[in-house]
This record gives sequence, C-alpha cells and structure tokens, in this order.
Amino acid sequence: MRPANRRRPVRNLSPLLAVFVLVPFVVESVWVFWPAAQGLYLSLTRWDGLTPPEFVGLANFAELAGDPIFRGALGNTVLWLVLFGGLSVLGGFGMALLLRRDRRGVGLYRAALFTPVVFSLVVTALVWRVFYQPDGLADQVLTAVGLEHLSRPWLADPDTALYAVILPALWRQIGYVMVLYLAGLKAIDPALYEAAKVDGAGGLAAAQERHPPAAARGQRGRALGDRHRLAALLRHRLGAHQGRAVPLVRVAEHLHVLGGVPEPAPRIRIGHRGGHLRARARRDPRLSGPCLPGGIMTRGLRTGAFHGSMALLSLLWLSPIIWVVLTSLRTFDDVAANGVGSLPRSFTFDTYRQAWSDGGQLQSLVNSFLVTVPAVALSLLLAAMAAFALSRYRVPFRRTLLLVMLAGNLLPPQILLIPVSKFAELTGTYDTLAALVAVHVAFGLGFYTFVLHGFMRELPGAIQEAATIDGAGVAQVFWRIVLPLTRPALAALGALSFTWIFNDLLWAITVLRTDTKMPVTPALLGLQGQFVSSWNVIAAGTIIAAVPTLLVFLRFQRHFISGLAIGAVK
Repeated sequence: MRPANRRRPVRNLSPLLAVFVLVPFVVESVWVFWPAAQGLYLSLTRWDGLTPPEFVGLANFAELAGDPIFRGALGNTVLWLVLFGGLSVLGGFGMALLLRRDRRGVGLYRAALFTPVVFSLVVTALVWRVFYQPDGLADQVLTAVGLEHLSRPWLADPDTALYAVILPALWRQIGYVMVLYLAGLKAIDPALYEAAKVDGAGGLAAAQERHPPAAARGQRGRALGDRHRLAALLRHRLGAHQGRAVPLVRVAEHLHVLGGVPEPAPRIRIGHRGGHLRARARRDPRLSGPCLPGGIMTRGLRTGAFHGSMALLSLLWLSPIIWVVLTSLRTFDDVAANGVGSLPRSFTFDTYRQAWSDGGQLQSLVNSFLVTVPAVALSLLLAAMAAFALSRYRVPFRRTLLLVMLAGNLLPPQILLIPVSKFAELTGTYDTLAALVAVHVAFGLGFYTFVLHGFMRELPGAIQEAATIDGAGVAQVFWRIVLPLTRPALAALGALSFTWIFNDLLWAITVLRTDTKMPVTPALLGLQGQFVSSWNVIAAGTIIAAVPTLLVFLRFQRHFISGLAIGAVK
C-alpha cells in the first residue's frame, strides 16, 4: 500500500505543464542529443572537415583496432581505471569509516580532505607540476630522507609518468568518494554497529581500552562490553525504538560476564499487558566501562591519537596547496637560484599583481562569473520546472522522459566536441559567452532534474491539494509552494553547479576562440605559456583562480556535502 504521507500525482493537466516539460527537454535535445547523433554518424564516415563526409561504415573502428598506438593507449586506460578506481574507492571508504562519527574536529578533517575536489583540473595540474618540478618538493623530500638517487623527471619518464598522474587524481577524488560513502554510512542504523561490536567486530579498538589493576577495581572492570552489549542487543531487537513493546512473554536476554563480577539484579521492567518486555535497560553502577584484559590505552589517549593522526593527514593532504601559496610569495630570483622545492628566502606580493594585470586574470574572472551565474540560475530553474511537472502531475511518459534526460549526462563529452562546435557555428553563437552558457545549461539539466524530482516527489500532497482548493493554479503552486520547500536541494545543487561550471575547461576551449573571452580556467593555460619560467607568477595565478570556488565551498560547505549525499542516495 502507498504510505499516507506520499503524494499521488494530480490527474488534471494544463498547457503550462507542457511548457514546463518541453522547454528543458528541447534545450537538452538541441545541445546534447542532436550533437550526439551527429557524432555517431561522423564516426561512420571519412571526413577531413572540408569536403562532404563519405560513409565508410565500421572501417574507422577496424582501423583503430589495428593501430598499435591506440591499443597501447587502451591498455594504459585499463591500468588507469584499475589503479585509480580501486585506490580511490578504498581510500574514500577508509576515510569515511574514520570520519563517520560527528564529534569535535571531524568537520575540519572532512573539509581538508574535500578541499581538492573544488579545484579545477587545471589548478590541480599546476599545483602538482610545482610538486614534480626538478628540484621540486618531491625531489627535496627524497633528498631529505637520503633517497636522492630515486629522483627523476617524474612526468617525462615513461616508467613513472602514468603513476605520477594517478597520485594527483587520487588527491582530488578521494574526498569526493569519502562524501558519497559518508552519505551511505549515515543512513545505517547505529544499532547495527553496536550489534556488530557485540558479535566481536572492532576487536582492535576494544583491545585498546584501558584495563585497570584488578586489585583496585575488585575485578569489576573485566566485564566484556556489558554496557554496549545490553544496549546493542535491545536496540537490535527493538529496531532502535525506545519504549516499543517486544512480543516476548517473560523472556529476558542473558549477558555473559567474565568471572569475578557480581551479577546485579536485572532492571528490565516487565509490562502487565501480555507480558511484553520494554526497552528500559539500565547499567548497574558497580560495572565498569567495557575493556579487555591487557589493554593499555585510555579513551583519552585513543582520542588524542585519532586527532593527532587525522591532523597530520589533513596537513599532508593540504601540503601541495600550502607549497603553491609559499611559491607564489617568492621572488623570481629566489626561485631561479634555489629551485621551486626549496624553502622561501624572500617575500613579495608583486607576483599577484603580475598575474592579475599582466596575465589578464581580472578579465578572465569577469568572464567566468558572466558564464557561471546565468548558467547556474537557468539550469536550476529549468530543472525545477521539469521536476515539478514530472513529480507532481501525471504527465504522459513521465518516467521515460526523466530517464532520457538523465541519459544525456551519461554520454562521453569527447564524442560531442566537434558536433557542438559545428552547431555553434551554424547558429552564429560560436565564440560567444552565450554559447558556453547554453552548453552548461543543457548538460546539467538531466542530473539536476533527476535530483529535484526525487526531492519533490517526497513532499506531502496535502499542501498542494490545500493550495489548489484555495484557487492556486499551476504557476502559483510551483512558485509559492513547491519551490520554497525545495530550497535545501536547490542550495545544494547551486553550490555544486557553481563549482563545476566555474572550473570548466573542455567546453570553454570548444566553443570559444578569442583569448579575451576565455574564463579563468582556460586562461591559466595561457598564463603558463606567457610566464613559462616564472613559477612564482604561475603559482599566484593558480591561487587567484582557486579563490572563488574555495570561498564558495567554505561558505556553503554543508550544502556541498548534502548535495553529494542527495545525488548518492536518490
């Protein structure tokens, strides 16, 4: 049966609902599905970009299959997927397990591990190029520990290039995977963790509990987890609902306690109606906290060890960023004489002036905001319109439409680059910021609509029905009822989409050609070419490009986490 609080889709439709669905679908079709069809057709032709395409069927694929360079690249891709995918999943899951509990300081550790996620690929690449430079931080660390013979051109050596690239990719990805796992772990009933401890899980952590001298404690401290065991058993049986009756007549769970501990009288109250047991377990004051014989670490020491190790890990995680900041404050003579990886011997802010004015960072930042702000607003508005119609009304083929729109996000952008560029030329929008805005809006609609649809369909139907009875139409219900209730999901998606669009590189260099129109991320590539040997200026430009997204993340950190959680659990 359908739960009482779930809404039933409204039957009556209106022309406005058709507009709510068709406008986003047409936008995505024009800029995503039509270029995808063109890309598929071009893959079956022989075309030089000037003469008309000649249909050749699968000949292009057969030629690629016999190309040794392509086969080698395919093998490298498989190796990349295995190493990068496996290590990112394991690392993210491990971090999520360590930081799943909400206690003091955990939020800072999560933020430190997640910070690289908000950086663009170009910023990440420049940060780690400073790390891998000859006499850079990597070589300096090896020299400090006596392994200078291992130093090499990390990115130029074929034996180490792939692994050197995997490391910064993991640095940027593990925080993202951690947040996804945190969203899943928080949905697990805490009673299951406690029940697992009862069954013997977490023995290493339990073994680190302090075991006081038997004479001082009268051996009452040797009870093996009686406090947690009783709570876990009862919560597991009762479904974590305090006061819920258990249909067990005059039956009690017995706990095994090690010898030397006086057994207290049970304090589980037995009800009068039907003899049901109720969850009113209490721990006897004579029993100590859970511990094992031979334990040597108190809870305070264990907490200190946790915070110390996580603080060290967070510092190491942020060290590439800290090193780039230090490099950006050095003079050119200092970097040239002592190397990128040496400690600073000078201090100046002139590098930021050079990157800001001479490097054109001011204009590129303005271009980024001119693209990001309207793209975020339009994509969320159109996605909210489509999600509202598909979730609150019985639109024909609504599930098919939702899945088709979501499928647009599954297409690899590489097959769309040439068709999107040609379509922009055909419409006269090539080399304009409007074309870049349209591309970002179209490619974000599927995911945003899917997330908002899952959020809106859980809203109570009684609110919409009451507004309809009071005379509210479709537009009024959307603007005044549903949209305000969807504010948490909109804030989360807005924070995420701002970062994704602001950090974009691929679509910017696809539909734009003029340097003065480039956003900040592709402009960094031009800055690197302009100041090819001035790593201090390049580092300053990297920091300038990362500041907006970093500020948005710090201000809306909770929305980043919740946005990824919404996408993970819906």
